[in-house]
Amino acid sequence: MNRKQTLLLIGSLLLLTILTLLWQIPRTVTLLIDDQPQTLRTTALTVGAALARANIAIGPQDTLEPAPTTLLRPGMQIHLQRARQVWLWVEPEAQRYQLLSHSRQPAEWLSAAGVSLGKGDQLLFNSQVIDPQVTLPPQPAYLLQVRRAIPIQVQLGDQTQAFSSSAATLGQALWQNGVQLGTADRLSLPSNTPLRTPLQVTLQRATPLTIQVQGQTIQAASAAETIGEALAEIGLPLLGLDYSIPAADQPLPGDGQIRIVRVHETLTLQQKLIPYGKQYVADPNTELDQRSIVTPGQFGVELTRERQRYEDGQQVASLSEESWLISPPVDEKIGYGTQVVVRTLDTPNGPIEYWRAVNVYITSYSPCGQGNRSFCNDITASGLTLRRGIIAVDQSWYGWMAGQQLYVPDYGIGLIADWGYGFSDKYWIDLGYSEDDYVSWSSYRTIYFLTPVPENIPWILP
Repeated sequence: MNRKQTLLLIGSLLLLTILTLLWQIPRTVTLLIDDQPQTLRTTALTVGAALARANIAIGPQDTLEPAPTTLLRPGMQIHLQRARQVWLWVEPEAQRYQLLSHSRQPAEWLSAAGVSLGKGDQLLFNSQVIDPQVTLPPQPAYLLQVRRAIPIQVQLGDQTQAFSSSAATLGQALWQNGVQLGTADRLSLPSNTPLRTPLQVTLQRATPLTIQVQGQTIQAASAAETIGEALAEIGLPLLGLDYSIPAADQPLPGDGQIRIVRVHETLTLQQKLIPYGKQYVADPNTELDQRSIVTPGQFGVELTRERQRYEDGQQVASLSEESWLISPPVDEKIGYGTQVVVRTLDTPNGPIEYWRAVNVYITSYSPCGQGNRSFCNDITASGLTLRRGIIAVDQSWYGWMAGQQLYVPDYGIGLIADWGYGFSDKYWIDLGYSEDDYVSWSSYRTIYFLTPVPENIPWILP
């Protein structure tokens, strides 16, 4: 090698050494990862080497500018856009799309997934409707929802309103399209029905109601079909025997006037004593015309169920429904005496024997009606001529007493030989006189039945 070649070789080596030393000097560059800047100081020769030395990996879907082989220059800007997971949900088709993209524009994601937006469709990000052309802020992943517009037909009375909506629920769709719902309006479907398929709904507007109940006036509204249903819906249900005017099964009245009548009933048990009867039985151990209690009587007891009906606190009816005989009455058994005892009595005319003494009311009569000579009749029922000593008795006595002798104080002994009409509430005899010796009687006396004792004796005087 000649001198010239030697000098050339030495110069090249020296230049290479200088260049190598120059490349070993650290360079400062700006690295923007998803537009977020950071300063990077490195001795690497290329962009790719600088990122590798900084432990910044480049994904297959990431974009890098300038290219990884580009030599580094001091002050250079390096742009790295990370590819992010994008999930795209399309409702109501329930379609799911997943892709990687370094873009932050939803329009590019929709295009990559082959999803187009129709009229009325909505694109939502973080539950907010967004424009597909907007650039979203960087974040680790994106979840978007495409909500298709669903046809809705609303029947309101005789009118039909049709529209499409991409709202989440039926209620939101109605509100967005100017169909306001009152609190008492009634939809044929719940307002929170999700919009997934075309819907046909009926909207019934509420009728204003004025309800009178127990002195109070309540203003309300309802879209119910009947009054009973409306009252239950408002919180004023008909309970038990309650009723309404108009009736509960009637449609809501045009004037909205309804009256509620609160009804309740009470049941009570009323006790009633049933009187007992009397039975007479012969008692040979008791003297004639005397009484003895053989068996005491007992009142019966009857229970009656009574129902009282009240409307708005006022009693309007009372009804006896059913009776039960708790205990039947027991008749009182009265022993009537059948023992005949013959006794004597001193009288002004001498002693007499008698077997029965009875207190009676006494009157008197004569052939011509107590002095009235315009009508006279002195023939008695026995055929004997009326005179002093003829005694008339009630017809009920005459049949078995005819021919018996009586002693009447202050009158003497007389014969039962006539009958008349006496008194229903007392024993009675009528003393006979002729017109010449007539004496008026109107008083009570004890009379005496004289012996002999007849064979047939009425133990109980009628």
